[in-house]
Amino acid sequence: MTFTVAKVFTLMASAAWTASAVLSIRSVMMTPMLFDAPGSSENAIVITLALSIVTFPVVCALAIAVSWAALYIRSEALAIAGTLLPLANIVVAIGIVLCGVF
Repeated sequence: MTFTVAKVFTLMASAAWTASAVLSIRSVMMTPMLFDAPGSSENAIVITLALSIVTFPVVCALAIAVSWAALYIRSEALAIAGTLLPLANIVVAIGIVLCGVF
């Protein structure tokens, strides 16, 4: 078995995304608290942040599955791209928390 950069990257990212998904479960459980304030259920920014938080563990699992499936069909570029999927949720959450000021 040969270890390519894509395989090592996918293995390391799978471990990181698994740990991140497990640790983010507490945040997912606290997401309904975002909607406690009056009018927050109509606020698009709060809804976007809540969706980003709630979908993060699912996207992590999807990224792990896509990256290993891509390695199975020998598509290393797709494996690396699939591994980077959860970064979209992270960028959205950081962008909302920082009010779009990077």
